[in-house]
Amino acid sequence: MSSPNLSASFRARALLALVLVTAMGAWSAPGFAMGTAPEKSRQAKADTHVDIGDAPEVAGDRGLARELVAHVFDAYQGYTRESFDGVVSPAFVPMRSEFMNAVENRFYAGNLLDLQFFVDTVTSGGDKMAVRFDWEKRTAPRSSGGPVLSRGSAEYVFRNRGDVWRLYEVRGDDPLTRN
Repeated sequence: MSSPNLSASFRARALLALVLVTAMGAWSAPGFAMGTAPEKSRQAKADTHVDIGDAPEVAGDRGLARELVAHVFDAYQGYTRESFDGVVSPAFVPMRSEFMNAVENRFYAGNLLDLQFFVDTVTSGGDKMAVRFDWEKRTAPRSSGGPVLSRGSAEYVFRNRGDVWRLYEVRGDDPLTRN
């Protein structure tokens, strides 16, 4: 869904990614590797980094990845501590309680007007899936009346336990804890 308030460059990047993914999908068989794992230098950023290996991106992973990120954002938009608690893994690293507090503080600091994202890369292996995405959001801080536009890139790592995917680690500019 396109919002007239999103920047033209963000919309252009999203459209380009959609065209490339569609074109690549037309030339590949189901299950064929379509991308590469994130660079090792990016993986080394966090001391608590979760290694999911060098598994290539698979076409079906991208749809699931988008659903998982959207589910986290939906839970945030209807935020209650109890409901959001179900989205985050009990084994969240590095500190689950610090992350939960940061999300709650950011939620109560202003009104979320719009949050858009597009998936950049997806890497999965074993019971984990790393989703790198660019995002753009508009908020109306409670301390000032004017809307604020923020942009960034983040990576969410999800972990599957008992056929339930939960947020396990966050890297980069998390839109839920940053302005």
